Amino acid sequence: MELLLGSGLAEEALVLAAAREEALDLPSLRRLLASLPEALREHPASLLLTGRAARQQGHLDLAEIWLQRAAETEAYRAKAWFELGLVQLQVQGPEGARGAWEEAFRLSNKRSLVRGKAAHNLGGVYLSQGAWQEAQSYLSEAVGTFRLLGYSEGEAESLHLLALALHSQGRLRAAEARYREALRLLAERGRPTGLILSNLAEVYLLQGNLDKAKATILAGEEVGETRARGYLQLNRAWLHLLQGELEQGQALLEKAHSLEGSWELEQEYTLLSARFARYKGDREKAEQELRKLPPSLRRNLELALLGSVDPYALEAEARAQGALFELTASLLLQGRFSEALPLLEQEGFGSLGFDPDIAKKVLPLANKEARLRRLFPLKLYGMGTLRIVFAGKRYLLKDFPTRKAAALLVLLVLGEKPQPRAALAERLWPEADNPLGSLSTALYHIHRLVGARVIEGKGGFLSLAYPANTDLTRIEELEDFHELSLPVLPELQDILVDEAMILEAQRERRLRYLVEQETGRALQYMEDLVMKSPLDIGAREHLISLYEEVGQKRFAHLQKRRLEQLLGA
Repeated sequence: MELLLGSGLAEEALVLAAAREEALDLPSLRRLLASLPEALREHPASLLLTGRAARQQGHLDLAEIWLQRAAETEAYRAKAWFELGLVQLQVQGPEGARGAWEEAFRLSNKRSLVRGKAAHNLGGVYLSQGAWQEAQSYLSEAVGTFRLLGYSEGEAESLHLLALALHSQGRLRAAEARYREALRLLAERGRPTGLILSNLAEVYLLQGNLDKAKATILAGEEVGETRARGYLQLNRAWLHLLQGELEQGQALLEKAHSLEGSWELEQEYTLLSARFARYKGDREKAEQELRKLPPSLRRNLELALLGSVDPYALEAEARAQGALFELTASLLLQGRFSEALPLLEQEGFGSLGFDPDIAKKVLPLANKEARLRRLFPLKLYGMGTLRIVFAGKRYLLKDFPTRKAAALLVLLVLGEKPQPRAALAERLWPEADNPLGSLSTALYHIHRLVGARVIEGKGGFLSLAYPANTDLTRIEELEDFHELSLPVLPELQDILVDEAMILEAQRERRLRYLVEQETGRALQYMEDLVMKSPLDIGAREHLISLYEEVGQKRFAHLQKRRLEQLLGA
């Protein structure tokens, strides 16, 4: 453009600028318009760019006049309508902009950037209105157009919104795939990914996949994106709730609330605060929190779980909005399991099985219906304080009638396959006159405690009747230093001596490995820092201590001498 202007080809420069106006910042645009001869002031491209410049400077009335005139020329009609949509967005909001963007979309060439941008914006408008199908249609069009043009950044942004539309409908598997596509494109270009990671973590939480949720939250926190911080904190609090760590979750929830955020974040906090209260049994507080929120399907689901909204009404609302998660919950609350199960299996709404009010309705029938049992996994946390989470409730060691009853459950979870009844009885009650009788008593108390027959006997063997998993079988995969610093089964080490000893060895081995890896990464970072900032005394002192920690005494000595030189200077 500068070359054309310098060569006296002002009209050619103007046409080029109008073709690639998205690449021009406002100062460049103003320089171009100021350099145009009088004869080109009425050129359609000049009208378009003048209108764009006026919009960017906040002169919306003038912008509309110029852009309406530009829209009279076929070559610039689509771009002018797109710009008019941006003007109307500031004047009337998204609803006012929609008509202009629909016109831009209709008039644009299928291989043009303006078509992709109009489709993206229309998708965002419909998404904000809860019109998921319309949003999905426009955003799919935007993704395809940006991909065709090789505009990967636009493709990633549209994929993110498309994933949100699918996510809002409860189509979690499809949403996960789109989130991952968007993450890949943004990561390749070094763009922020925190918000997408937060959304993806919520998908895993809804699916009940807590390990993936935790890893995704950690990845999001490492990105350090300010806009995502509050949402990641709320997701971490929700994760603790589902893991039965109510106290830690409540503390994180309050910490998230103290962060500055939008009204959307405030609504998410209120919704989660109500859920915490409900899980704790404070139903009055839960309802008070929910009444602060404007009407929405998610709010109505929480009210239905409290018994304040008819599940039939929730079903009708969910069907009208095409929301599969809320629809599945309403069917479970109505006892229509044959209709709910296909949806559960299709999208994996595992978090419903963690809900105490869903469990209250469904669990009594799960003992008879094997397919329903898959909804209620038994989760055993054996590092630190023993904790068992089942059907939305947490059980600590003190809740069991005896420590040996808890040990029996631990052995069956760790065993992962049927175990001889007689061998279990002899091991846990060797001093009893009737070990098998003591075992039967323990089974009775366990089933009474959790409200379901979680252990079944067949042919002299005992096995778990419900799916189960534990952190004790994945010690070699843990990345969290805090988690690995906790002792293994400390309350049952005198009963489960061999298991505790072996698992403790695994824990220490994994912790040592991670410490070594962390030290290596820290060492590399500090070496790079000292190379870039040789006068940074604190960094050099830290580097010396790391050299000493890993036994590289000669390098530590050389760095000390260099430090003395710097201090002497």
